[in-house]
Amino acid sequence: MLFCLIIFLLTLILENQVVVTGARAGLMLWFHDVLPLLLPFMLLSNLFVLKIRTKKTGAAYAIPVLFLLGLLCGYPLGAKMASDFTKEGYIKPSTATILLPLCNNISPMFLSGYIGHIVLKDQFPFWFLLAVLYVPYVLVTCIAFVLFRAFGKHKPTCSSSNIHTLHHTASKEVAVTGHSSTPSRHTSKYSKETISQQATSTQANDLLLQSVIQITYVGLYIMICSILFALVCAIPNLSSTVSTVLCGILEITQGSTVLAASTFLPEIKTALILACTSFGGISTFLQTIQVTKQSGLSMIYYFVIKCICGCMTGFAMYLLFI
Repeated sequence: MLFCLIIFLLTLILENQVVVTGARAGLMLWFHDVLPLLLPFMLLSNLFVLKIRTKKTGAAYAIPVLFLLGLLCGYPLGAKMASDFTKEGYIKPSTATILLPLCNNISPMFLSGYIGHIVLKDQFPFWFLLAVLYVPYVLVTCIAFVLFRAFGKHKPTCSSSNIHTLHHTASKEVAVTGHSSTPSRHTSKYSKETISQQATSTQANDLLLQSVIQITYVGLYIMICSILFALVCAIPNLSSTVSTVLCGILEITQGSTVLAASTFLPEIKTALILACTSFGGISTFLQTIQVTKQSGLSMIYYFVIKCICGCMTGFAMYLLFI
């Protein structure tokens, strides 16, 4: 691993102009396209989590909100919502893991406005693109739920690690304060409401900061993949076929444009564009890892399902095109 990092560092030093060009392209893409579109939705998703947290029946709203924001807002909002609801205990980690590839997907706005209109030149109606991209995820998600119900082990809601954490926290509070953290019978209703309002106010104040941090991480990963994108294009003696496919796998915005300008046959070109769009690219995968940290969601399952559905979409598109 250290050897690979040294090689990568030397590559960055030797190809500094390529790195600067790639970094500038990634930051401009983030600033002009991603930031204005994604930041309002991140604020909205954090607000939804805050409102659901204050409701006693929050679990009943978690999955519908996850589907709504995940499918409408696109990467990485679906993963963020799944992670937040899992950490809050509204959705089980196993359920959130199965739903993650479906809910953390391409935004309909990006699919229609960029892939459909700019890249594919309105060759296909919007409903057709939606069906080709989303039907494989719906099928795979349904199959995964059936298999999980048939063979999965149903675990209790509160795991042993959570019980240990709660017990350890309670023990520390007793040791420090000399009494349990459980509210006494004499705690007034006014005190409970005051504490609840203060907690909600603090969470609301942190909402903007969390959104800014999250969108900054997204920009960093876009910049990193844009640098890799530029380095791949600058590799001497590399087959144009290989470099074009690698660019499509790295980042779908620039990669789909490169694929559209390639010399592939029309049916292969279209199949590759939609397959890479379905997969989402390495950039969105890194963003997903960032927003799902410490949530218990399986990134291996997510990556495998993304690859499977991307291949299904590309193969189906190739068959339909010819």
